[in-house]
Amino acid sequence: MHPEPCRLADKPEDYAHFNLERRQIQQWEDGIRVDTGAPNLEWWYCDVDLDDGTGLAVLFCTKDGTRPNQPLQPQLEIDLTKPDGTRLVRSWYPKPEEFSASSDRMLLLSGRHEQPVSAAELLQAITRGPRPTPVEGGDSRRS
Repeated sequence: MHPEPCRLADKPEDYAHFNLERRQIQQWEDGIRVDTGAPNLEWWYCDVDLDDGTGLAVLFCTKDGTRPNQPLQPQLEIDLTKPDGTRLVRSWYPKPEEFSASSDRMLLLSGRHEQPVSAAELLQAITRGPRPTPVEGGDSRRS
């Protein structure tokens, strides 16, 4: 085996190799790629800057990234910065049985929802609708 130098995979053949389209994100790209058991970790991240100056970042992990050898322990973190600079950070820790994922999309199940919630639906709920209910003891803040 001959090691290859590290480079940015930005050529048409790179996209073809991974079945990707340049500037066209497909729903399956949000799907899970690894087993959730130890020592594997998978995470999804999205951030947006809204027209009114609000910043929003959403991070969802299958477990704490500093402890990859633990079993599945989903985490959801929402970091909102209002136009005036006020920052609000909330973390939720759903039960492992409330988590579901497949290779074609990411799903988060919540006790308040009978149907799976996609990442896009979750982001929409955060920005326009009701907030997820924090798990008892799962609310954290950072500065």
